[in-house]
Amino acid sequence: MNPPPTLHPVQALWSDPDHGVVARIEEVMARHGARPARCVVLVPYAQLMGVARAMWAHCATAGAAPRFETTRNWARGVGDFTPAPHDLSFDMARDLVTAQALLAQTSFGADKQTLAGGLVELAGQLAPLAAAHHPDARAEWMLALQSALRIEGDAEWFKTEGALNAIALAWVANTAYATDVLLQGPEATHVDLLIVLEGLQADPLALALCERWGDSAERIPFPACEAPAEPALLHAAADPQDEAERAAACVMRRLAEGHAAVALVATDRVLTRRIAAQLQSLGVPTHDETGWKLSTTRSAATLMGALRACAREATSDEVLDWLKSTGDLPAGEVDVLETRLRREGLREWRRWSRAIAAGTRDEDAPLRRLTATVDARRAGLSKARPLDDWLRDLRRLLEATQAWDALAADAAGAGVVTALWLDADERSGDAATGAVAEVGDAGSRQPDAAAAATPARRLSDGRFTLGEFTGWVRDVLEAGSFVPPAGGAASHVVVLPMQQLLGRAFDAVVMPGCDERRLPASPEPPGAWTAAQRLALGLPSREALEAAQRAAWAMALCQPRCELLWRVADSTGEPMRPSALLQALRLDGGAVDGADP
Repeated sequence: MNPPPTLHPVQALWSDPDHGVVARIEEVMARHGARPARCVVLVPYAQLMGVARAMWAHCATAGAAPRFETTRNWARGVGDFTPAPHDLSFDMARDLVTAQALLAQTSFGADKQTLAGGLVELAGQLAPLAAAHHPDARAEWMLALQSALRIEGDAEWFKTEGALNAIALAWVANTAYATDVLLQGPEATHVDLLIVLEGLQADPLALALCERWGDSAERIPFPACEAPAEPALLHAAADPQDEAERAAACVMRRLAEGHAAVALVATDRVLTRRIAAQLQSLGVPTHDETGWKLSTTRSAATLMGALRACAREATSDEVLDWLKSTGDLPAGEVDVLETRLRREGLREWRRWSRAIAAGTRDEDAPLRRLTATVDARRAGLSKARPLDDWLRDLRRLLEATQAWDALAADAAGAGVVTALWLDADERSGDAATGAVAEVGDAGSRQPDAAAAATPARRLSDGRFTLGEFTGWVRDVLEAGSFVPPAGGAASHVVVLPMQQLLGRAFDAVVMPGCDERRLPASPEPPGAWTAAQRLALGLPSREALEAAQRAAWAMALCQPRCELLWRVADSTGEPMRPSALLQALRLDGGAVDGADP
């Protein structure tokens, strides 16, 4: 008789009949006498909803399942939400303009372009805390924190930082959030029991909801994983390129062994993209849950190249790069132009423009016509104008140079178009419906795909110069994220942050970037808040962040097969040490050197 198959360690955390997550949820429901249809179980992140439903179907003794939700998904199901014009919308295109409008009302109006990005960042860090308070209590919350956020000192920097803190605090306190419907709406009459399945860090909104439900709410910590049955395999790489190649080889080896689900942990965006590109070249699609910055995509580079080329001080190289990316000019004429510019050594485009316009040689007539066409297009973006006019005229330029169709057809390009509201005219008719701008699950600040219902142009009455508009575009693209499609084939490789290993079972885990810089044992708290300010605000302390990091690390090691990679030198040749977490694991005998994949 064959022995029963060994249960995956993470699946055991769900299905243990005495202490498993499913059994504990059943016990709480039975104790409260709650019907499953009127019970909500909040999970810490969206991907865990499907896992929880599958594990309930697999091992629950009760037939009907409770509703597994995140705060975002739950609020969306209750009703649509549209942010007010000056609310924090979690859409950088809108929020930058709103931040500039707020700064314009203060003594920092002259520096609004420079300070707006930092103000949005501060507001984003405070928003999860504000969203956890009842709308009627946010004014009191704001007043109680004003003194804590004040920065003492005579230096101009202290005054600026203190003022930005105060503006950000007032902004988030006067913002409505999509999840407000859970704090003040009638949902409490429709849900008899609220169960919070806790993640690696405390969620302020989930805690606030527990307070609202009172005795009809319970919190269940996710069980800790036992020590791994197998030691992790260690791989030291010579440099970033070698690390990417070894990580891709580790993934391929696990797939060749028949493992159907491999997790590729993203500790560094650039490194992860290198690995994903190598896997793609080998015909292995990936399902990416982390995404890339829009600013790093080819589509963003094309658009930013057009804006740089239109600047008055544009170099000849910047204009040439733009012309090579357009589709309406003959390549041969652009090549001739480049040859002439190189021969004459004219680095500034305007010097070339003046020189060729003043020339009279007949053989230069094609170059004069080409230069005049280019300058006419550049002139179209030379004058200051309102933001909505900039969006319209930029799109017209992209259409005229045959770049628009390629941009809209590309998945990353479509993300660029959406993030910058270049399709505002198409969206303006239905933008006010189905939009959700909110604080994301477990404190993440990603907007819904339909977020920011009001086009950015409705928020800006001021005029932007080309330089200011270019800065706005750059900041929006830097804040935006693009998640590449998985492709037609079913993906066996999931790219995810280490924290999203919680509660999920994989056949193998490959984790590159396990060096002291990319995987610190004690992560640096985000933002410039002091320890006293973090305590007053209720932001996670350094100790809490370290505990969450170590818990995520333990969850990675809990997977049956774990391969850890790090580089001994960075791309500049600077020596790199393994993460303290990895060094401790090796000293404890929990890891051995792996064979070269």
